[in-house]
Parts: sequence; structure tokens; C-alpha cells
Amino acid sequence: MIFLGYPDFGTLPIFVRYWNEIKPFKSMLARLTKVPYRDTFSYDAPFQGESILNDLKKILLNFRPTKVFVTLPIDTNGDHQAFYLFLRVALWDLVGRIPPPDVLAYVVHIVRWPLPRGSHEDLRLEPPPKLAHTDLTWLTLELNPDEILKKKQAIARFKSQNAYNPKYLFSFVRRNELFTRMPDLVLGHQSQEIPWPEEELKQNLQSHSTGQTSAANLIQNVTYARQNAVLLIRLHINRWESEMMGLNLYLLGYKKGKDFAKMPKIRLHLKFGDEISVFDGRHPILVKNMHFSRQGDILLIEFPLASLDNPDYILTSVKTQLSDWPLETTGWRTLVLPPD
Repeated sequence: MIFLGYPDFGTLPIFVRYWNEIKPFKSMLARLTKVPYRDTFSYDAPFQGESILNDLKKILLNFRPTKVFVTLPIDTNGDHQAFYLFLRVALWDLVGRIPPPDVLAYVVHIVRWPLPRGSHEDLRLEPPPKLAHTDLTWLTLELNPDEILKKKQAIARFKSQNAYNPKYLFSFVRRNELFTRMPDLVLGHQSQEIPWPEEELKQNLQSHSTGQTSAANLIQNVTYARQNAVLLIRLHINRWESEMMGLNLYLLGYKKGKDFAKMPKIRLHLKFGDEISVFDGRHPILVKNMHFSRQGDILLIEFPLASLDNPDYILTSVKTQLSDWPLETTGWRTLVLPPD
């Protein structure tokens, strides 16, 4: 067991914004900027993306795992999303240095799942209903009675978590464990007009909402295509006029042979009224040849791949918000861009 010591609620902001920075991320609770625990893997390491990524690569090189179990990037917990993202980048960096492990993801936080709450060893753990009609394929591992008991005993040791919500963690004491492999989306070249409805069906890219809205999702779907060195993003947003004030679209590129810390980490911020701003990490930038249009509830963004340094992969997610209050987030997806 290896502890890294990076900040609670901090690893996702670090992943999308804190690389090559003079000032590292400052933790929300302890107000620290570096690992404070002497018994961790990298004591005194600054809260920056390079620190976490280098730690993971050293651990993976030493352990050479055949399987890696990690939280799904659809999880509502930002740290859980970041664990998956850092892992993907670490494994891309290590291609050819270790055999590629099988990456199996599991869910911890999805709204109103699993139900019923509390320990129910006679029940099965089923996939969250929110993810029932997505492109995820679920795997199950059956547990014997001794394994179920040991899991219940282990959960009971998390005293602070159980004091906060006595039934929640015990809801995972079931007859089985549940895993999935997060599929990548391969974007081939399109030379003609994009048949968007066909693209949506082909990719089966549902929003994987992590929001807590009880009505229909604000983000109905997000679809990606590639045409003439341009990344096309089509967003179908429900109730844009009446309910949504803003939207953040994240595009983080990875390029083989280039330091990920130096790659663009783009955030497009769309405000109500069709204003659009672009940031690279924490810095506003101007992107030439970017186009944005809206027709009703359909938003279409044309983003030049050169402004992402022509990556091999793109990690992407969309977040809606009212003022500064987050409403709904899509799960992070990996776009694969094969060479010409």
C-alpha cells in the first residue's frame, strides 16, 4: 500500500490547470501547496500535475501490473475522475517500457446508487440505471460468503466515513463486484458533410450525466467528428435559454513523444448569450480559425487540431453551470485520432 498524499478535492483541478506553473495548487481544506506527510511516496512534492504523473509512472514501472483497478471517469467525485485521467497518461508514457495492463474501472459515486442503502449480502450489485443505455459493457465477479464477510469487516474500519453516512459504504456489500472497461472513441477522417444522427448512433455517446437534476439531462448528447484537421463537437443542450447560464468544454491532448505537461490543456467557456472564451490551463488565449454556432438547442464548435498540437489522443468532458454553481458533468472520454 502506497500513499501519495495529494489534496482532497484537488487532483482534478491539478490535472486540467496546474502544469508548468510557478505557483502550485493550494488545497481547499489545509491550504497547503505540497505533500505534507513524511511517510508518503514523494514527501514535499508540489501540488502539480508533473508530481502526480511522475509518481504513478515510477510505481507502475516498479510493480509492472497485469491488471489495474481504478475509479470510472463518470464518477461524480472529481478526484475519482482524475485518478483515471492520470493513469491513462501514465500508461501512454510507458508504452514499450511495461506490458500494457488490463484497466478495469469501478463506480463509487453515482446519484441514487446503489439502492437500497445498507448491507444486503443477498442482493446483487447491478449497473447504475443512469448508465444502462450507454456503450459500457459490465463484468461481474461473484464473491463467496467468506469474501463478503471480509469486505464488510474492512468497510467497518472506515470510522469517519461511516459516521458521516452510516449506510452508504455498506451498500456495496453484495454478492458480486462490478467492473467495466471504458471504451475509447476512434475519430476517422470525414471528407464530406457529417451525418450527425448517424454519428451519434455509431458512437452511442450518451451524456453519462453525473448531475443531480431529477428532470431530463441538460446535456442530451455530445458527439465528436474530425474533418480537414478540425475537431467538430456537436452538443445537444436541453433548455439552454431558460436554465443554463454557462458551459465548460475540456480538451486535453496527448501526443506521443512529447511531454504531456507541455501539451495544450484547453477549456472553452461558453456563456449565455453566445459569448465564448478559451483558456490554456489558467491562461486566456486566442485561437485562430475556431468557429462556434448555435441553432436552437444545437451547439456546433469547430476547433483546429493544430491548437491542440495535433494530438494522438484527446481527453474530453463537458460541464454545465448556473453562474458558478455546477449542474451537470459528462463522463470523461478518450478520443483517438489515427494518423492520416
